[in-house]
Amino acid sequence: MELLYKFDAYHPPPSSPGFESLSQWEPPKDFGKAFLPHFAFDKHICFLNNGSYGANPLVVRSERLKWLYYADSQPLRYYNYDLLSAMTYTIRVLSEFVGAAPEDVVLVQNATMGVNCVVRSLKLKPTDNIVALNLGYAAINNCIRYACQYAGAEARLLEIQIPVNFKKLLETLDKAIDSNTKLVVIDHITSSTGLIIPISAVIDLCHAKNVEILVDGAHSVGHIPIHLDKLGADYYTSNCHKWVYSSMGSAFLWVDKKHQSKIHPTVISHGYGHGYNSEFLFSGTKDYTAYLTIPTAINFYNKIGGEKIRNHNHQLAVWAGLELKKRWNTNFVFEETNEYHLDNVIGNLCTVELPASMDRPATVADGNALHDKLLFEYGIEVPVVVLDQKLHIRISTQIWNEKQEYLKLADSICSIYGDN
Repeated sequence: MELLYKFDAYHPPPSSPGFESLSQWEPPKDFGKAFLPHFAFDKHICFLNNGSYGANPLVVRSERLKWLYYADSQPLRYYNYDLLSAMTYTIRVLSEFVGAAPEDVVLVQNATMGVNCVVRSLKLKPTDNIVALNLGYAAINNCIRYACQYAGAEARLLEIQIPVNFKKLLETLDKAIDSNTKLVVIDHITSSTGLIIPISAVIDLCHAKNVEILVDGAHSVGHIPIHLDKLGADYYTSNCHKWVYSSMGSAFLWVDKKHQSKIHPTVISHGYGHGYNSEFLFSGTKDYTAYLTIPTAINFYNKIGGEKIRNHNHQLAVWAGLELKKRWNTNFVFEETNEYHLDNVIGNLCTVELPASMDRPATVADGNALHDKLLFEYGIEVPVVVLDQKLHIRISTQIWNEKQEYLKLADSICSIYGDN
């Protein structure tokens, strides 16, 4: 832990010809297509799917390339001397951004790895169970199934109906958690629906039953305001490459101090036995440069204005969701109430049911076929998901997106399905 405070001096990689610097970069005055030249997007694609992998601004990519060139110029200097200070600097900057103490934050490649580190560190017994939702990310639920199967424990994956009723969701969780529940794993923002879960209520529910909770915040950081020291979860993991603009393969895991001694990385390496931070800091020879772009990405985010970004993305998502719902005469994936409504369950993602086009339940193959048709025939990149045996579109909104792109999507679906 002391290493996080020992290295006060941070030395960025030397500037190299041809690499743009964030210090010289100025954001466009307006959101929308003015931002497109600052990313490496295919100019022929209408990109409405930031949610899957995020997108890397050119100035952030330049930072990664500087580190790669620097590492290649003298590998021993990079790995043996400079990497440690760069990693600890990254953790300090990131910790401040997410409202956490640096000693509670470790870097992982993605939120799925963060969940694996926690779940696979647990010493499960055959009488134990782990509670999660069917709305959870498939890779996360697979991790839970694997860990429980290995220990002979129960993976208790709860069925939440579409449209989601948040009051019933909390009631279902309450009934499922019992004295044998070892852990509850729940999304902060679910991948398939894009809905923001009332996470504080879930945390309170778990702690009232003396059960630990792991929050899969894969979509959260940069998407909604986060202050981990105040949130109260036991474990929290999130990606930085989705909504904070860092290079792909950069994420973190936050663990409450009282649990840190029992949590280990999935790859055991040189730091084993030297404490939580040391075990995660270095796991052998690999490419760490995605992590080292996090400070530049956060500066990029802050230079534009985090609140401005969130407001633009949220307002556009709500407008686009309402427009698609009206044009297609369909529904959202949640039940709107006075307590749970568009302004607090929708952020930068919105999932809208597609018009009925088949006399049978929809399949993943149907969704893939429609996705490919939209991409290759209409030039639109947007995910098509199956919920409640029906096809849905999940839109993302980002700083480069404009209303006309969602109108193009609405028109394209009407063209494919036949405009009623």
